Amino acid sequence: MTKPRPHRHTPTCSECGEPIIWAITQAGAKQPLNPRPDLDGSVLAYKDALGAWRSRSLSAISDDTPRHPLERPYMPHAATCTPRPAPAPAPKPGRAAPPSPLPGSNVRPFRRRPRG
Repeated sequence: MTKPRPHRHTPTCSECGEPIIWAITQAGAKQPLNPRPDLDGSVLAYKDALGAWRSRSLSAISDDTPRHPLERPYMPHAATCTPRPAPAPAPKPGRAAPPSPLPGSNVRPFRRRPRG
């Protein structure tokens, strides 16, 4: 089964490349969430009248706290993010391998120190 393509303006995670939504927490910080509601999620989020996503933690609310009618549970993206493996470094052009020591000698050839 193929994954549905996100909307062209959907932000993606810089670590894994998956689509995310940015929600503003009650403290005013931005929090990345997975874009689909998840019953196992620990964050309640909804889109306000201006189109901004608002979120709050499930653990921060009590039983008598009223819920917004549009709030749905979402999973924080940090809980499911799997970073892509780093690509192998490409060999630097024009650089030769360091010379090997002479046979039978414990003296290494002189190498210049890098400037910096």
